[in-house]
Amino acid sequence: MNPEHKSLILHWHNSYYADCLSHATHLTQDPQAAKDLIQDSFVLLARKNLQYLLKVKNPKAFLFRVIRNNYYDVQRKKNRNPAIVAIDDSTMQLADEEEIAMYEMMYQKFQQYSVRLSNKERVIITMKYFGCNYDLIAHVMKIKKGTVGSRLSEIKKKMKAWYREDQGIPEKDCIE
Repeated sequence: MNPEHKSLILHWHNSYYADCLSHATHLTQDPQAAKDLIQDSFVLLARKNLQYLLKVKNPKAFLFRVIRNNYYDVQRKKNRNPAIVAIDDSTMQLADEEEIAMYEMMYQKFQQYSVRLSNKERVIITMKYFGCNYDLIAHVMKIKKGTVGSRLSEIKKKMKAWYREDQGIPEKDCIE
């Protein structure tokens, strides 16, 4: 990387880091993941052609777009192969057939139970499933952020009760 390129990247980093961190934290809901996302995004910028970066008229908006796109890429990669599970930070292993069958059964039960939910409850649980944070769900549903958590908790209790009922498990035998 030539000195002019490095200087531009450092200037953007120093000028917009706090705003980028806020934006990335909003996306990830995790401060450490947000810092990692910003670092990866600046690495991507370092690989870009300097002439391309010099044409940017609004660096802050551009950085937000790079961070958001990078975040979506990471999420897509995580969701690409549900049969791969993390064993530890350095090792990935294919899930065994029994584990895959268990997840398939859980998905079928979820589909079966979700039709018993109200339309609003289905929207909330679907948005959460697709990775929406409480702020976004609250905005879309026109409810308070705390209400989102309460509704998700209520949905979870309902689904657990329906599962216990299907399996013939008495409530007194369950550990909450």
